Amino acid sequence: VWRNSKVMNIVSYSFLEIVCVYGYSLFIYIPTAILWIIPQKVVRWILVMIALGISGSVLAMTFWPAVREDNRRIALATVVTIVLLHMLLSVGCLAYFFDAPEMDHLTSTAAPNQTAAAAKSS
Repeated sequence: VWRNSKVMNIVSYSFLEIVCVYGYSLFIYIPTAILWIIPQKVVRWILVMIALGISGSVLAMTFWPAVREDNRRIALATVVTIVLLHMLLSVGCLAYFFDAPEMDHLTSTAAPNQTAAAAKSS
């Protein structure tokens, strides 16, 4: 009886369950992405930090029972790595999709071409 209860306390996840948990943790980014339309950078960064906190805590609380029986350092390093990689994804999405590159170099090169075309037509 003792052995059966000990085996039942072991938490393990299949690959499909890990993918599902990660997908569910990303749900918070749907309303966050809609609110990212607000054209103020500070608001976008606050929203991404709130979403990151909620989503990261879902990941940490889900995967902690699976690794807590390991060596304490390894378990903590695993959860911290999951959250750091998740943070990289979150900040990367915000930076890639909503921080537009500077357009100064594009407008300065367009002006000489337009003046050259105008000179040719006259």
